[in-house]
Amino acid sequence: MKPSVTIELRLPDDQLRVLAELIAQSVGGSTVRATYTVAQAAQRTGQSEKTIRRHIEAGRIARVPQIHRTLIPAAALERYIHGDT
Repeated sequence: MKPSVTIELRLPDDQLRVLAELIAQSVGGSTVRATYTVAQAAQRTGQSEKTIRRHIEAGRIARVPQIHRTLIPAAALERYIHGDT
């Protein structure tokens, strides 16, 4: 029997949601996307990457905070697409 391991992570709610979505996707084989890159978000919306970055800077599209790479939570992009910003 493998020994059990307990790890405690203290993350802001938005980061915790993204992490939970990524774990669920990995473990469950889900096809639901947890995050989008700027390029993927641009393709999904039919807008340019520059426009997506402007929306992020203006606060109209949320991004995963405190990481070097710009990732957009899928839920945030869907809210933007459907005008729920």
